Amino acid sequence: MVNYVVRKLLGDVYVLRLNDDRIKYFEGLWYIPEGVTYNSYLITTEEGALLLDGWRGDYSDLFIEALREVTDLRDIKYVITHHTEPDHSGSYPKLLEVTEGAPEFLGTAMARGLLSTLLGIEGVRFRVLKDGEVIRLGGKTLKFIYTPWLHWPDTAMTYYVEGGVLFSGDAFGGYSIPPTLTDVSDEVVSNYLPYARKYFANIVATYKQHVPKAVSKLKSLGIEPKVVAPLHGLIWVRDPSIIINSYVDWSLGKGAEGVTKVVIIYGSMYGGVEGVIEGITDYLRGTNALVKVFKYVSTQQDPLSDILGEAIDADLLVIGAATYDAGTFPPVANVVKVLTRKFRGIKKPVVLVTSYGWGSVADKELSRELSEAGMDVIKVIKYRGKPTKEVINEAVDTVKEVLSKGPTQ
Repeated sequence: MVNYVVRKLLGDVYVLRLNDDRIKYFEGLWYIPEGVTYNSYLITTEEGALLLDGWRGDYSDLFIEALREVTDLRDIKYVITHHTEPDHSGSYPKLLEVTEGAPEFLGTAMARGLLSTLLGIEGVRFRVLKDGEVIRLGGKTLKFIYTPWLHWPDTAMTYYVEGGVLFSGDAFGGYSIPPTLTDVSDEVVSNYLPYARKYFANIVATYKQHVPKAVSKLKSLGIEPKVVAPLHGLIWVRDPSIIINSYVDWSLGKGAEGVTKVVIIYGSMYGGVEGVIEGITDYLRGTNALVKVFKYVSTQQDPLSDILGEAIDADLLVIGAATYDAGTFPPVANVVKVLTRKFRGIKKPVVLVTSYGWGSVADKELSRELSEAGMDVIKVIKYRGKPTKEVINEAVDTVKEVLSKGPTQ
């Protein structure tokens, strides 16, 4: 059931969180049965209120209801828009309607254009903020920081100086509806981080090189936030460095210290590929490796969103597919196409398992695509029809050899 939470975060800063458990496909693409939150923030002052971002348009009436719990709508002087994607800007038309266009919108030049293009908002009062520009209202000081391509060109962050709060836009966000607003315990954080990693891999990874740039920029400005407040997921109060460092590590494809992780992705029509994969997984069960298996078979089709979420920090990828219609088995071909676009430049070791009936094509296609994306294709296990014991042993020995060398990132 969709519901919202309005709560004081600190001082005069309020969080308005919409818990969306109705959504099943984020952006109409990424399967997220775990749901997602949309976080908006309001700072109240003696000179008026400052609103930071909104909610998805479907929930505009609820958004107005939530706002009225903490402020008179006539007191909203400014709206800072950090990211104009409609899951955060969709409620703006309703806000402008009920306030009769009173608030002034602040953001990047790109954001101004997107409000018109995406939402059809015309004639709104909009002031383009310069990078580093300071906004002062009622004794509150906020610094506006351009952080483009996290994950749109319009994206920015705002640092509330007196409160030490970094309103980070989509950066440092995650999927799911956490049981708490903030990172109150190790358990909450541990349960949440896989959803944040999945969000990163699905949404931010294509622009991963901009994450370290943004973090370095914040440091160069002397900004070490006490609180990180993203537009999705947990708000980081106890230890913001966890999510910041995690984002940097994921942008480099790094996994957790002391954990060897193997992600296996395969498709098998009649068991030819599956036989080799089972041999590899049987071996891995006897090791300390963390193993995640995703398959496209007659009884199971795993979500691409989960595959990317687990693969981003894997130490080894094992990809299996047969040649199909003079190409690669389509579900696996699609996974590799998206994976190589999202993870381009991350040199992950890959072992390929490919089978064929009368002509082998999958081995060539997959090797080329993965190598061109900067991944390291260690070996291609190619065979015709049903795998022999020798083929299975070759595959197992290859995986064993790769893991013996330790993490490559």
